[in-house]
Amino acid sequence: MRARRAPPRRWSVRATRALALALTGGVLLAPARARACKCGAPLDAVVTRPVVVGDGAPLRAGADTATLTCRGVRTIRCAWRSEHVFRNTGDAPAPVVFALALSRVDALTVTVNGVAATLVDATGETRARLEALAFADAFRWTSAPSRMVTLSATLPPGESVLTIAASQRSPGDRCPCSFSGAEARHPVVTGLSDRSFGARLVRDDAIARDDDATITLEVDAPRWWEGYARSRKFELEDVARGRDTITRDAAADQLSVRWELLRWVLPGGPIVGVGGGLGDGSGLRLRAGYEFAAPRYAVYSLAVESDAKTHVELIPTLEGVPPWGRVLSPFPMPSLGVGAPVQVWPQTRAGVRAQLGVGWYVVTLLLSVDVYPARGAEPRLLRGGIMAQLSM
Repeated sequence: MRARRAPPRRWSVRATRALALALTGGVLLAPARARACKCGAPLDAVVTRPVVVGDGAPLRAGADTATLTCRGVRTIRCAWRSEHVFRNTGDAPAPVVFALALSRVDALTVTVNGVAATLVDATGETRARLEALAFADAFRWTSAPSRMVTLSATLPPGESVLTIAASQRSPGDRCPCSFSGAEARHPVVTGLSDRSFGARLVRDDAIARDDDATITLEVDAPRWWEGYARSRKFELEDVARGRDTITRDAAADQLSVRWELLRWVLPGGPIVGVGGGLGDGSGLRLRAGYEFAAPRYAVYSLAVESDAKTHVELIPTLEGVPPWGRVLSPFPMPSLGVGAPVQVWPQTRAGVRAQLGVGWYVVTLLLSVDVYPARGAEPRLLRGGIMAQLSM
């Protein structure tokens, strides 16, 4: 008696295996640097007001005025220029040694009353004092100073101006603790869009200040940067996009400004999917296309779907994807979308789509329902599917 042949494996078995393979691939493709959520304090470019080394000079501090002009996307480049007023209250010229610290500096020039000063690297107690001043903020919103220097000058009686001109750069701070949909699905192509950059002007309390010794920072940044100012007391105020000026009174010992660099369009990347159909479209379902985001939580996609036998659809879709907390989080990243499927073979007809998704990093499970209204002799067509989508 001949043995009965085993029935062919159903599409559901193949789809289950494909889903398991996609989930495994998503974990293996996750970049190692994105698996841990290690967010430190933001790294600011910092400039300290020149401090006086030693005692005996009859000096008072006047106003501090700085201008910061920044441009860039992936690497932020800024031109810093600041003027610091000192007043010699004595009747004779006073020899003075100044010290200052700057971080993320490419080039540095310091002049005293228009004369270029010779810069010497700070050492010993002077260096320790500058480090303490640069890290004075309890939240340590700064990077380690990249230049700590001293300079000598003789200040005549009355007012003198010390000018600092520097170019600074920063890659910006990117924290892998929170993602938009396009960032989580396409970490290689899109990268992290949220990047912050800041600058700080810090004043030392060791020298007496004039009553009108204000601290002013004029910023000139791209209008698509979102910025805000922060004082030592952590009082926030809005900074207009583009160009603005922030001023604090004589009592302020520092002034910070930060920007969030938010791209409007995120490039996204290609998508592929496999699963099974429901209703009038039961059987194997395949999906391939491309998606991008604009703004960050609205994901647009254009995909081709087919069962590889009887029909082919072209489907534009709009999804709303909220921010996601962590890479490989046990909590899924939900999405809700609508689309306009167009069957292009064997005959052309248009419909509407409702789509629900849950995702973990580069893998998304999609449940879709397409409705094609009745047209002439053609009855209404209901076609759904469950697919595992891998974002490349």
